[in-house]
Amino acid sequence: MSRIVCHKMNSDGTMKCSSPKSTGNSTNTKPSMKTLRQLQQDLNKQMESLQKEMQNGKRQGKELSEALAKMAAQQEAIRRAMQELKEQMTKEGNLKNSAFIQQMIEDMEKTEKELYNKNLTYETIKRQKQIEVRMLESEKAEQQQEIDDIRKSETAKNDYKSNLIKNFQYNVIKNNNIESMNRGNLNFNFYYRKKIQEYFNNISYENN
Repeated sequence: MSRIVCHKMNSDGTMKCSSPKSTGNSTNTKPSMKTLRQLQQDLNKQMESLQKEMQNGKRQGKELSEALAKMAAQQEAIRRAMQELKEQMTKEGNLKNSAFIQQMIEDMEKTEKELYNKNLTYETIKRQKQIEVRMLESEKAEQQQEIDDIRKSETAKNDYKSNLIKNFQYNVIKNNNIESMNRGNLNFNFYYRKKIQEYFNNISYENN
């Protein structure tokens, strides 16, 4: 499964993403939860730093508004990538993780609204930390799923090889048995031909 990898935020708050070349024809792409969590972690640190500056009166007016708007745009970009991830999981039938991600998406949207309304509080920071923890849990689940998929793939390959070996061994035994039977028939025919020949030879000898 190929992925869209989001490396960093641009200056306007949008994410810079790239799609690695894949060797197959797979069209299933999705952002990496690990990358999104790292982006969320960076954003949370910025928000904590800004909140402290606000409390100390270091950020005010236009400068504060621009900083909050930029962070809101960054959160929106992460949320949209999370939405894409959720949709891909739904298509793959991973409904449990899909529902788990939906809760994070809703919390991110709350944060966006608060930031656009210039409202950065302790509750906002607390929510952001909870989002980050959930993203880490989802990342671990994603990694475990990848490990399980690899194991299943390897098991299927091993089963296929084992069946090939068993079929090969069966055919070898079968062919050997057929050859043995053929040899037995030849020996059997040769024995009776010899006896018949001896019989005629004896008849010829008695007549003479």
